[in-house]
Amino acid sequence: MSFIAFEHRSHIRKPALFSARLLLDHTSSLYMTIDLSMGGMAILGAQALPVLKNHALAVDVPHSRRRINAWGTVVYSVPTDRGLFRSGIQFIDMDAYSEACIAEFLSMPEPALTQHR
Repeated sequence: MSFIAFEHRSHIRKPALFSARLLLDHTSSLYMTIDLSMGGMAILGAQALPVLKNHALAVDVPHSRRRINAWGTVVYSVPTDRGLFRSGIQFIDMDAYSEACIAEFLSMPEPALTQHR
């Protein structure tokens, strides 16, 4: 029996490789972003995050004048084959400056990939 997977996301994701800081129980932990959209982000870190828990996020986006400050809910946290954890965070609240930062990032052209032979 085979199954077809459907994408249920309502926002376009863009690869995003930069650091993100999460406030976890009165401590701050550093993660690496994987992708970013207006609705959320995927991150990679050394520890699993509890699903359905809300966290404050601070993300400095390279080449932007703004920083993303938001609240988000962890919707999944799964181990990777490299001993790290990939977690998905759905944004639940952010200010207009943070929305503008994400919109600015999403509108930036992606660098052209070149192959060397």
